[in-house]
Amino acid sequence: MQKCIIVSGYRMYNKLIFFLVVIFVLATDSPPESPDLPLAPAVLVLATVLAAYHLACRRAFSRACRGGAAAYFRAEARMTLLAVLLFSAVVHALDLKFYLHPLSGNGRLPVLENLAGLAVFFVFLALMWNQARPLYQAVFFRTHTRISFILSNVRVNLPIILPWVLLSLAFDLLGLLDIPWLSAVMASPWNDLVVFAVFVLFLLFFFPPLVRFLWNCTPLPAGPLRDRMERFCRQQGLNVEILSWPLFEGQVVTAGIMGILPRLRYLLVTPALLQAMNWDELQAVLAHEIGHVKRRHLILYVVLFLGFSIFAGVASEPLPYLVLSSDLLYSLSSVLRVAPDV
Repeated sequence: MQKCIIVSGYRMYNKLIFFLVVIFVLATDSPPESPDLPLAPAVLVLATVLAAYHLACRRAFSRACRGGAAAYFRAEARMTLLAVLLFSAVVHALDLKFYLHPLSGNGRLPVLENLAGLAVFFVFLALMWNQARPLYQAVFFRTHTRISFILSNVRVNLPIILPWVLLSLAFDLLGLLDIPWLSAVMASPWNDLVVFAVFVLFLLFFFPPLVRFLWNCTPLPAGPLRDRMERFCRQQGLNVEILSWPLFEGQVVTAGIMGILPRLRYLLVTPALLQAMNWDELQAVLAHEIGHVKRRHLILYVVLFLGFSIFAGVASEPLPYLVLSSDLLYSLSSVLRVAPDV
């Protein structure tokens, strides 16, 4: 019998928050005119930080080896949080964006230097996944090569950052077009409304199919159970395609729903969920997911992500001045015997 592991949805929200912090760090940091450390010492420090993080991950997952799935997820969450903290320190202490700035064409495509920054963060995550692989294989009874395991984790996390990446890329490219009316719109108070419209259109038409592909979701096999589930959804006024979701080898007991448009809306269920629950229990899970649609939680997610993007863009300019005006900064500078850049 296939092993079933219960996983609550908050883990995906934890990942969302972690990546939002990373995006905020990149969006609000600006490259200085000159770095505090030359390139060679900066690379040496970064390599040392990565090596220390790799050792910390090895110790964390070694300690979790006897704790099963719960211990695996706890170790993963702790090490991801540590990666966020170390990455934030690296960005500021090593002036990372100074070295990445040439990739943007001297500021013409800022999204490229931010993508390079995200790549550095994924190096941290790859080191963690490398150490997590043995425990993962023991918990989920699967065999992966190092590369396949890292790539599978990248695919799982890509949908979290893709909206921001694609939206940033679209507007950077629009900014390069020498079209008077478009430049006027981008410089006008209507700019935020344009950002919102493009973002919503992407989430409506492209995001659900993209996630379906990246997460390797397939239609639930035809049969009495699928017919029963579809009939229940229709009775609740929901038109949805039901997909099998192979999250963590399909061995976790969880479900989800995505998509705002009825024809691009997917109900995701893991094979373990269908195995572990009887019909009454499954109805309760389906009702919970349907409730997300009826309570418009998917729209709230869009507003949350857009609001954060706008906040990050707006805060990127005044934040350095706000920090420099703080007495706490100069007190810390005096204690640490360093001078803040002006």
